[in-house]
Parts: sequence; C-alpha cells; structure tokens
Amino acid sequence: GLKKRANREEVWFLCSTNPLCSNNNTRLRPSFLFLPAIFLLFTASTAHAGPYEACVELVARDADTAYDHALRWGDEGGGAAALHCGILALTKLELYDAAATRLEQLAARSDAGGAQERALILQQAGASWLKHGDVKRAIAAYSAGIDLDPQNAALLTARGRAYLLGGEAELAITDLSRAAELAPQEGEIYLLRARAGRQTGALEAARRDIAAAESAGAAPLLLRLERGLIAEEMGDKDSAREDWLYVQANAQEDSAEAEAARAYLAQMDVTQESAATGAN
Repeated sequence: GLKKRANREEVWFLCSTNPLCSNNNTRLRPSFLFLPAIFLLFTASTAHAGPYEACVELVARDADTAYDHALRWGDEGGGAAALHCGILALTKLELYDAAATRLEQLAARSDAGGAQERALILQQAGASWLKHGDVKRAIAAYSAGIDLDPQNAALLTARGRAYLLGGEAELAITDLSRAAELAPQEGEIYLLRARAGRQTGALEAARRDIAAAESAGAAPLLLRLERGLIAEEMGDKDSAREDWLYVQANAQEDSAEAEAARAYLAQMDVTQESAATGAN
C-alpha cells in the first residue's frame, strides 16, 4: 500500500522536478538549465570564451569526443572552463556520479568564481547526485551550497526537494518555508511544501499550499497530481479522480505525469473493488 504509493510518487516527482531529468524524446537540456549563468562565468575571460563555447557545442553533437577534448584542453591550461565542459559531457553521457564528483571538485577551485558562483555549481552537483539516485550526497552538496549562499531560495528549494525524496518531510518544510519567504512568487515551493504537509498529515496546510501554488503559477499537471493525492487522503475520492483524469487527458501519453495518473486511478479502482468485495 503506502510503500508502493511512495515509489510511484517518486517516479513523477523526481523526474518532473529534477532539472537533469529527461526522457528519450527530450533533446540535450544542458544540465543545462544552469548553463546560462555558468556560461557567463566561464566566458568572462576572453582567453576561454571561444574554446568554452566550442566545447559546449561539441557536447551537444558528440559527448564522447567532447569529453576527450575537454581533458586535452585542461592539460593545456583550460582550467575550470575545461573541467566544466567535461562535466557537461559526462552529464550528456548519463554518468551522473562522475559529473557530480567533478562538480564538487570544480566548486573548490579558486578559479571557479565567488561564493554565489560556487554555490550554483554545487546546486548542479546536487541535481546530478539526485539523478544518480544518491539522495544523501545530493543533500550534502546542496548544504555546502547553502553554506556559501544562505539566502539562495533555489538551493533551499532543491534541498527541500531532496529531503522529501529521502523521507524527511519535516526538514523539507523548514527549508521550503525559508525559500517561500525569500521567493514568494515561486509556485513550485508551495507545491513541494504541500507534498511535505500531506506526508506529515497536515492536510489543511497542504491544501492551502496547493491554492498558493496555483495562484503563483505552479505547473498545472504536477499541481493536479498532488491535489488529487491530498483529496484522496481527505476522503474526497471524486475530486481526486477528477484531477487524475485531467492529468491523464492532458499529459503526453509516455510522460511521468501520465504514468502516475494512470497508476493512481488504477490503485483507486482496485481499492474500491476490494471494498465492494469485502462488503459482499
């Protein structure tokens, strides 16, 4: 029951909120959601700007070749820029543990920027550890980033998400509440806190957070998946079914969201059939 439900939740939750997650139909998304800020960092030096751009473009075409190129460039004095391009190649090759380890090494370098830049690199490391499936190391990377940049709402949100994946909902609520104070316009924060509230049994608080998430423009399919789970916990099966049917009808058929909605609906049908059989 609960364990199976938690496993199904994790499928859509991890994939839909992790910036490194992609499916077979998704092009390279330079881990890439972080790339613009990192790109500016490593192109600040005119000596590295051209080679870094060329290396990143090569990653998109041929990650194996790009990784070898980055290693050679590093040996020739490419510094942090060469290391980061190699990390992008490892990410494209789905070698997430190796990418995460190198990101942590990159964040410790003196030529990797100031505190905020290194915090961003550690945020990448945490996302890579999550993609690898190592929640504890993800939390450690996010925590190191927060130590460098304590007012970073994105890092607090990311660590809150990781705490949720690790089953530590109370710690998640603490981080997400801090993040909401810093970035009240971010709907994802309220959506994640709603999930945490549901997991701790604070269903009314969870429902309020769902409303706040909707007002702040949280992703509608993810919102309806979570709202359905809250409704089901509160005994409102009809509302839960309505939300999940909406997701099933509007999500791409092979998406994690659609898979989760189908699983929730199937489990609801099994539960109702079992109850009817028991009543007879």
